[in-house]
Amino acid sequence: MAGNTIVLTQDFAGSGWTSFTSFNPYVGVFSRSTVNYYQSGTLTTSHDGLFALLGPAGLSDAELALLNAMPQEIAERQTYVGDVVGSNTGVFAVSNNALATAQLVNGGIQIYDNKLNYMFNLTSTHPEIANIYGLDFSADGQHLFVVDGVTDRIYEFSTKTWTVEQVYAVGADVDLSASAGDYYSGAFGNRVTISDDGGRMVIFSNASVISVNMMDLKPIAGGVVDTSGADTLVGWDTWDVLNGGAGNDVLNGGKGNDTLIGGSGADVFKFVAGDGSFNTHLQNFDTVLDLGAGDKLAFSGAPAVVKESDILRFTADLNSAGKISDASALQIEAYNNQIQIGALAQKYLIVGAGADTYVVADTDGVAGYDQVVLLKNVSSSLVTADMFMAA
Repeated sequence: MAGNTIVLTQDFAGSGWTSFTSFNPYVGVFSRSTVNYYQSGTLTTSHDGLFALLGPAGLSDAELALLNAMPQEIAERQTYVGDVVGSNTGVFAVSNNALATAQLVNGGIQIYDNKLNYMFNLTSTHPEIANIYGLDFSADGQHLFVVDGVTDRIYEFSTKTWTVEQVYAVGADVDLSASAGDYYSGAFGNRVTISDDGGRMVIFSNASVISVNMMDLKPIAGGVVDTSGADTLVGWDTWDVLNGGAGNDVLNGGKGNDTLIGGSGADVFKFVAGDGSFNTHLQNFDTVLDLGAGDKLAFSGAPAVVKESDILRFTADLNSAGKISDASALQIEAYNNQIQIGALAQKYLIVGAGADTYVVADTDGVAGYDQVVLLKNVSSSLVTADMFMAA
């Protein structure tokens, strides 16, 4: 822990309660806690080392205590609250400043506040995560990473909204079988650890170690998924796939060339200035897969002038020869009327290309920066002025 303190729990034959031991190697002094805990406790620390969780095994209420760097107990979870019934698995994590704690009990991730007051069961709203191997908070406490040991996926949650932000494929087999040995119980703690800079995840057991370069991972199809409710999904600065599922959702892919799926409900697809990767040959753009009745397209103004960005060029995207032929004919429908939003007039060029439609948005009234979005399998005749709104 912080201050170079080493904390040890104890195991012994039989069963019973005992204190934990702390040791400062600089002064060579051992100290015992004044509070006793059931034997065979697992320890895990926050990234900054200022807090630790102690979770004894073998009790049906999955006892959990929060320690500071002294180390002293500063909070203890009440017994049998919420969905907390079952033994500790050794899989739990605490964020910096102890603002949030996550504990795996009876197959579900239980979330607590900084006083270990029970909040909710995270997996009750995410049944797709059914085989939890381990978890860890990011160093800034803004994200919780959960590893599924059967699907070999990493789920990244926002700790502000507790919604899934991204889903990644590990790219290796995470062993969740009993053949993994004693470590299957997670009794050694911290079997999933994310580095302080967020660049690497280590997944290990008593038989193997998997090192994952998080910078190389790309979201899998449907990388951000919400199954119900009116939610706001925001992507990262990479190529994302956002899937709103049921409900009236707001989807903003952020930077990168993203794929947005609204699902059922009246959804808003939001495109902010600077999103996507500009390309004069129209090779990079955000894509909406299911624009339908009741959905809206929302664009913001441009941050700066980009050379040649008012030139719309269709080349290999239409055919290999780069020429417009009968098979790749364009139907261009330009709205002559301007959609007035506040003091800013926004103009949209609707371009039909086969079964798809391109929307070119001029949101700033200044030459030099237009935004392009591809609407897959949407006829240009179905894109009407009332589908546009301010971002």
